Amino acid sequence: MTALILTYHSMKVDGNEYSNNDHVALSMDLRLLTELGWTITPLSTIVDAVIHRKLDPVNKWVAITFDDGSWFDWHDLDHPTHGQQKSMANILRDFSQINTRRGQPSIEATSFVIVSPKARAQLEVTCMAGHRWWGDEWWQQAQHEGVIRIQNHSWDHNHITLDSTAAVREKGRFSVISTYQEADAEMRHPQFLPTHMAKLLTTWCASIFLIIRQNIYSSRHLQLNRNTSPTILTDG
Repeated sequence: MTALILTYHSMKVDGNEYSNNDHVALSMDLRLLTELGWTITPLSTIVDAVIHRKLDPVNKWVAITFDDGSWFDWHDLDHPTHGQQKSMANILRDFSQINTRRGQPSIEATSFVIVSPKARAQLEVTCMAGHRWWGDEWWQQAQHEGVIRIQNHSWDHNHITLDSTAAVREKGRFSVISTYQEADAEMRHPQFLPTHMAKLLTTWCASIFLIIRQNIYSSRHLQLNRNTSPTILTDG
């Protein structure tokens, strides 16, 4: 096994157990990964190694990623039902402070954010009961600190609840986006953002989108202490 990429959704707070709360899952997984000898590695390092066919089978690399870029990636949440939830960033900071001496380097995760302000504003209504929990105010701070890097998860997630999306086919799923041109339509809209934000979000663009679509990317976090067969990254 050469490299893993684990994906968490900070909006998944349906309780306070591993199976229904990705904040709990991240905290538990970080401890277990360290105990099992995995090195938490920047996603960019793993992607570069895959592209240049330089993955070393001796390394046990794992990248931590977050999908959709909600406020809970960066800000603690006082959940109306399930109580105080530590942000993904604070979980990473606390873990890094405790485990630096146990062989883990400074932690760097990646948040794949929905770029369109208009789409996020509508999704706040359709998916977050009108709470303003999908802003981009924290992106620059996160990028500057380095604990969470910001990358492009698409212009609008091709989300089924939106009035319209950049996808030329049906709404509701990424699997309908199967060509470079279609991926480019979803990924290059950041050019219409202010210059500093566009520069932040156009890295990798459509090429990495299609790498992900071709199953080089292992989405969804795993309960690692159980018998699982995760998708892995190899040079093959």
